[in-house]
Amino acid sequence: DNDEGRLVANTINNLLSEDNFSDFAILYRTNAQSRALEESLRKMGIPYKIYGGLSFYQRKEIKDLLGVEILLKSSITWCPQRPVISGYYGDIP
Repeated sequence: DNDEGRLVANTINNLLSEDNFSDFAILYRTNAQSRALEESLRKMGIPYKIYGGLSFYQRKEIKDLLGVEILLKSSITWCPQRPVISGYYGDIP
């Protein structure tokens, strides 16, 4: 999957003329394909929009996991008796 995402992003970069990203569209059949594509586009600085669904990073379960990761990496003290996932997402892209 990651290879496919890199291939698509590299192809766009190679065909790109004058930063006209609106000349390109990527169609995929399942949401499972979006993560590899989004990661590759982000790494190469290629802007994108998702139509007809949610971006991988906008899905609730992904925000929850990233929120927990941010909480664990931060110096915020938290009480283990309280639920960790309660809407805190911090600075998630």
